[in-house]
Amino acid sequence: MTHLKQILEAFGADLNDTVNLRTWYGGDGTREAWERAARQRAAYFTVPGPAVSALPAPSLPEGNMTRIDAWAMRGANGSRLTRTYANIRDAWQWPLDLPQVAGLQCGDMVFVGQQVALNAKGQPIAPGDLMEQTRRAMTSTRTVLASFGLTLDDMVKQNSFYQGEADPETIVNNQRYRSSFYTEPAGASTGVPLPSFPLEGLMVSVETVAMARH
Repeated sequence: MTHLKQILEAFGADLNDTVNLRTWYGGDGTREAWERAARQRAAYFTVPGPAVSALPAPSLPEGNMTRIDAWAMRGANGSRLTRTYANIRDAWQWPLDLPQVAGLQCGDMVFVGQQVALNAKGQPIAPGDLMEQTRRAMTSTRTVLASFGLTLDDMVKQNSFYQGEADPETIVNNQRYRSSFYTEPAGASTGVPLPSFPLEGLMVSVETVAMARH
């Protein structure tokens, strides 16, 4: 996070210009590992923060415990850009109060942070059921986009991380199910199998970038 801050400062920006943050961390799918990293990252942001995705990495270079990449936005004249945040009632929650948002719009771009199958108390829904959790993640994504007047068909890039093998059948089945939520041709989409997720019982995490209509 310190390195990220230094890079942004070199461009005349700061961490509060971050609109999308993705973190890979050394973890085993337990809440303890996820919470430790989440608290550390959260300390760098004011409320409301960016859209966030955080996933345990199956392997990192020796000696490394985390990798972070970020999108930040400022105006062409260097001014801080106005953001609009998703306003959602009865939304799911992480089991920890964090300065991250379900989604935000900055300029024409809309960022939806990772959507997972948790309830309002931060408890997994349908633990171990990949298809049901995928349905809930996609439904949550649709709800966030709707708060900006958009639909899933306004998606331009989506990453889906799911628990499973990297065999063709699993990959195709997951991709086919997610594609059923869109009108073809849809935006670009990537599916990546992982051995574990931030919390026990979770099977899938979906993150999305969309573009506002004109």
